[in-house]
Amino acid sequence: MIVTDGTAAQQLCALDERDLAARYGRIGLRLARLARGEDDRSVDPGGQTKSISAETTFAQDQTDATALAHILWPLCEKVAARLKEARLAAGTVTLKLKTGDFRLRTRSHALADPTQLADILFQAADRLLRGEADGMTRFRLIGVGADRLVDAAEADLPTLFDAGTGGPRRLAEAIDALRQRHGAQAVQRGRGVAEKATPSR
Repeated sequence: MIVTDGTAAQQLCALDERDLAARYGRIGLRLARLARGEDDRSVDPGGQTKSISAETTFAQDQTDATALAHILWPLCEKVAARLKEARLAAGTVTLKLKTGDFRLRTRSHALADPTQLADILFQAADRLLRGEADGMTRFRLIGVGADRLVDAAEADLPTLFDAGTGGPRRLAEAIDALRQRHGAQAVQRGRGVAEKATPSR
C-alpha cells in the first residue's frame, strides 16, 4: 500500500491523467494512478528474510570492552531466539557499533558452520568487539546481526566428539524448554548474570 501526502495526492487527482502522461511520460501516468490508490504490484508478505538483528542504545557512552560484552550477550540471545522462531540459521555474524560522534562501524565474521546458538553468535561478535573497543573510543550503540541465513536444518549439527550427547544444540534446546515451562529467568548463563557494567564517565 502506498501512503502519500494528502495535499499532494489531492492535487494529482485533480489533474487529468492524459496531461500528466503528456508532461511527464510514464512516470506521470504512474503518479496519477498511485494518487487514486491504484497499484497492481503484487505484495509478498512471506518474502525471504535477509538478516535478523538486535541492538541497543546506551543512556551513557561506553568505552570498556568487558562492559560492552556484558551488554552484547542478551542481544545474542535475542537474535538466537528470533532465528529459532524463523527456523533459520546464521552463516555470518555482524557486529554494529555507533561511536559517540555518531560514526557507524560494522564488522562481520563468516562462521565455519551455520548456527542458531547464542554462544556461537556471542563468541564471534565478542572477537569483533575486542578489535574495536580500545578503552578510549566511546560507543553509544551496540548491535549484533545474523546474515547469510540458511535453513535451520543445516545448523549446529553434532560432531563425532559429541554425537552421544547432542552437543551444544542439545544443551540449548534443554535450556529453551526450561524457560518455556518456568519463565525466561528460570535458567541463566554465567555471562548473563555477571556483575552489571559500570557506565563510562
